[in-house]
Amino acid sequence: MFIKIKNKLKKELFLKNNWEKRKFLLAGIINVILTNIILQALLFLEFIPISTSTFISQLFNMMFGYFVYSKFIFKVKSIRRTNFIIKFATLMLIIWLFNFSAIEIGFNIGISKNLIAFLMIPILAIMSFIIQKFWVFK
Repeated sequence: MFIKIKNKLKKELFLKNNWEKRKFLLAGIINVILTNIILQALLFLEFIPISTSTFISQLFNMMFGYFVYSKFIFKVKSIRRTNFIIKFATLMLIIWLFNFSAIEIGFNIGISKNLIAFLMIPILAIMSFIIQKFWVFK
């Protein structure tokens, strides 16, 4: 079963040339820019904890992303379906925990919070696309 999933993932991400990935990338860039502006501003303020800063930016990312990705990228007909909302919220929670943990760990070893947040962008984007494509909106 793992080999089937691996082959399907490989085909979808690298071999198949489709507009879905391009639209996701464009919407993702817009979402990342807006979300990262919010995150960078909150981290710059320094009186808001990292966990709260990443959570606030992740809330924006979740609301904007759910609407755009479900309707325009994955063509979900009914975005109010509970299973999509629960799966998407779970994904956002995982991404928030991963992002918060990476920033916290990096900061504790002496790396700038803002630099780590910036470097996490492509990792989180790839992770988000894969999980949305094969789990959330499947």
